[in-house]
Amino acid sequence: MAWVFGVDDVLAAIRTQIGASITVGAHTLTWVYLVEGPPQRWLDHPDTQYPLIILQPSDVTPTDGPALVRLELPVEITIVIAAATAGSTGVAPAMYKTARLVGEAVMAKLMDAGPHLGVVGSWLTRALGPCGVDYETCERNADHGLLAYKGTLEFVWYEAQP
Repeated sequence: MAWVFGVDDVLAAIRTQIGASITVGAHTLTWVYLVEGPPQRWLDHPDTQYPLIILQPSDVTPTDGPALVRLELPVEITIVIAAATAGSTGVAPAMYKTARLVGEAVMAKLMDAGPHLGVVGSWLTRALGPCGVDYETCERNADHGLLAYKGTLEFVWYEAQP
């Protein structure tokens, strides 16, 4: 079934709010990529450049109501930076702190966009899910010098019954 507003609309709203760069303290990171798909697939690709943001939408879950269908869409957001970009001295806690600060800045930007994520009209709302440094991805990609932060936003909207 096709919805009036779909996953592409939600992902477009996320991309718009994230923008081309993020500033953390006195440093600005400009995203090389803002892509969609399984994070490890992008991390394993030899031509991938950093920093990048990977959006991984789950399936839309519909819940029937008498006149409206409630649609829920969790989107996992993975922010990946190179340890060298972090400007770290090689001390792990400083690197992880940098990953956390960058990730928190991106998630804060999305939360500051308001409950409708800047989309005109009130069809979309969002809630913040679990967020934090993705230590598993950091360890899996340590040989490549990559740091990762993962956050989840759940989007909800309603559409008329077909």
